[in-house]
Amino acid sequence: MSEHHDVVRREFARQADGFGHGASFFASAATADWVDAGARLHPEDIVLDAGGGAGDLSRALAGRARQFVVADLTDELRAAGRDAAERDGVANVLFVRAALEALPFADRSFDAVLCRFVVHHLADPAPALAELARVCRPAGRVVVADLVALDDEIAERQNGLERLRDPSHTAGLTADGLEAALTAAGLRVEGRDAVDRTLEAEPWLERAHTAPDAAAEVRAALDAEAGGGPRTGLRAARGDDGVLRVGQRWLRFVARPA
Repeated sequence: MSEHHDVVRREFARQADGFGHGASFFASAATADWVDAGARLHPEDIVLDAGGGAGDLSRALAGRARQFVVADLTDELRAAGRDAAERDGVANVLFVRAALEALPFADRSFDAVLCRFVVHHLADPAPALAELARVCRPAGRVVVADLVALDDEIAERQNGLERLRDPSHTAGLTADGLEAALTAAGLRVEGRDAVDRTLEAEPWLERAHTAPDAAAEVRAALDAEAGGGPRTGLRAARGDDGVLRVGQRWLRFVARPA
């Protein structure tokens, strides 16, 4: 697991320039609102942003709760987040170095636990998800949002291409697989919501600083699918404008400690 932590830190240090600013893909207000539609934050809440990187989610929601704690392994992301919070005058977002599998917080510390687009970067989701359940108060909310594989048949192919793009990717579970993992970790799932997103392929590759050879391989698979070839799980297609695009399915789960 520590070996994969090294991969995650290396890859996100390389990608740090894509975080902590208003133009960041991860600073989307619509995505933050979607997460909060599940969390339903209250003004007095203490919130954990688990694996929150540069705290783009916490900074977007900073006015909706009393305190946010961003727990992340990558020093470069936390530094970018602290700089952005100071720049924007956001005083209620704290950054802490932590692995999700061993969070440095007491049991039942948080009113809400948010985990956005993190599970598919975990070597083993089970201990991390159990930690999210442990640090959430009994009446609190755990919101896990992640990209998922469309189905079991295509999951291996889809995840292989995702790993080529970004080696920190481990596996996007199917929707049912992710719900089962949450339940096994001691969380009672109370709702789930799916959103389909279409992304231009080239910016998607550029955000991950994908190596040229790997990018070429991913591009070739997407081009083949867009031309009627084998499925990739990324639903590649070319629009009337000739731009190659991929499709992702995002799932948001709302749960409570069982």
